[in-house]
Amino acid sequence: MRRSSGSASSNGGAHVYDLFDAPMDDIKAAIDKIEGMESARRIRPYEGTVATAEDLTDPDAVIDDLKRRAQPTGQTPADAGRTNRA
Repeated sequence: MRRSSGSASSNGGAHVYDLFDAPMDDIKAAIDKIEGMESARRIRPYEGTVATAEDLTDPDAVIDDLKRRAQPTGQTPADAGRTNRA
């Protein structure tokens, strides 16, 4: 699998942005947060994974790749299922 190019021409000119830090249930607060993120240059187009028809012939490999990409830096897939409960 490969990362998408993120170019506007590959998706009709539209981009998807990571705005999860903005409180979307409060429009004024969301706008303030988004403006702050923009001024700090923290808003970048999302570049997702592109799976080809060939990739999809091996669903287990696709799932493993997605799991690996979802892990925080330094965390292994085995760590992801663990909790810190005593």
